[in-house]
Amino acid sequence: MYSRRWLVVALIGAVLLAVGIYGYVATTTRVSVDLPQYPEPEDNAWSYMVRAGQIAEESHAERSSEAARQAERSGEQPDYVEAAAAYEAALQTLREGLYNDCRVPDPGPDLIAANAPLAGMRA
Repeated sequence: MYSRRWLVVALIGAVLLAVGIYGYVATTTRVSVDLPQYPEPEDNAWSYMVRAGQIAEESHAERSSEAARQAERSGEQPDYVEAAAAYEAALQTLREGLYNDCRVPDPGPDLIAANAPLAGMRA
């Protein structure tokens, strides 16, 4: 009886040790997968989107902001057509690149700097 307990304890210990080693190896071993490299299109639609975001931020709108403020003060519905007119140049740029091939460039400082305004972040 006494030797059976030690056998059961030794068996449980061996199982716990095996699970621990397996867990350690599984979490520390990284499998490297080679991802395919896709070339960036010559006339990339992503560039148009970034340019449109920059135009929208530049022209953002003294006109649309002022129209919204006036409507808020008077308690009327804002004139959305007038507010959207401030973004016409950005929308036109976006339309130009709409049917081009698109690929988001590989991450890097240039991509982060270009996307910060698009995401509404302040640099």
